[in-house]
Amino acid sequence: MNYLKYDKEDLNSIFKPWKETEFEHFLDRKKLKRPLVKSISKIYPFANVRFMSEDGWDTLELEDMKESSTEYLESAQVLYDFDSFHEKIVLKEFENDVQNYVSRLKKNYINYIDEGIVSGTDSEAHKFFHDHLKALNDAYNSLKELPSNDLHKIQQIISKIHQENYLQTYEYFSINYRDHYDHLLKNFKVGEVSNNGSGAHDNILKFIIPGKEKLFFKFEEELSQRDCLNKTGNLWKMDEKKSLLMFYIYCNSRGIIKPIFKDTAKPLKALESRYNFEVGGQRKPSKWINKPNYSQQMAEAEFFFLKNIK
Repeated sequence: MNYLKYDKEDLNSIFKPWKETEFEHFLDRKKLKRPLVKSISKIYPFANVRFMSEDGWDTLELEDMKESSTEYLESAQVLYDFDSFHEKIVLKEFENDVQNYVSRLKKNYINYIDEGIVSGTDSEAHKFFHDHLKALNDAYNSLKELPSNDLHKIQQIISKIHQENYLQTYEYFSINYRDHYDHLLKNFKVGEVSNNGSGAHDNILKFIIPGKEKLFFKFEEELSQRDCLNKTGNLWKMDEKKSLLMFYIYCNSRGIIKPIFKDTAKPLKALESRYNFEVGGQRKPSKWINKPNYSQQMAEAEFFFLKNIK
């Protein structure tokens, strides 16, 4: 789900010229996907794509990329000249296009939340709505706190439109779910500063593949039942620091973490914040990537009781 934005990199993501799936960013062979917003195609002459090839980092013009046979460039980065883009566009048209795009995302996001609530048990629905409402509140606060002097005019427009849509999303939730989740709506009221939970950049949902949240929540429920996690889900109770890292590796092995983050410490830091537990120096990827004592097999053995959870 690409609706929630937390930082400048997230704001820039609407310019990515390839289709974003639940699992990875990719370019089709010899064909760039259409941009998500039609007027953004005007930025192509001012952008480069930087990607990892067999020979290392390469930089190509987007026009050249159309003839490239390179596939599945997960590490691709788009570098933009916002000043040139600003000069070439009609600002009002750009604002309308971004508004239309974000409105479509908002509709899809609301449908996703509605379906998630009705398809689970009461406890699952409560957990699902709690975490997504918190993520919505975190996203709003995070964008609100971005210094305007650190954002280009184009980024300011994108940020403002997202914030307005987050407020509208919250209004929809408050109207439709007040009877069942009034306490959650009060705790995470979008537009007001909230002291609940961790910071916006520590929200684990940012790193989980859309559609995999319920599986993750089921893991948490089983961990609570086995006293690895407390009943409220905010305190890791296994003594060894290595244990939380192994749980993170296990989540990776089950395809829960977005591939772009799986070899980074960001999701692990989010778990540390979520469970009020620190793994210390083991957090560094160099400490556990391709290390025998932190293998996928070791993680699967330690959390064998999660194997049959679907």
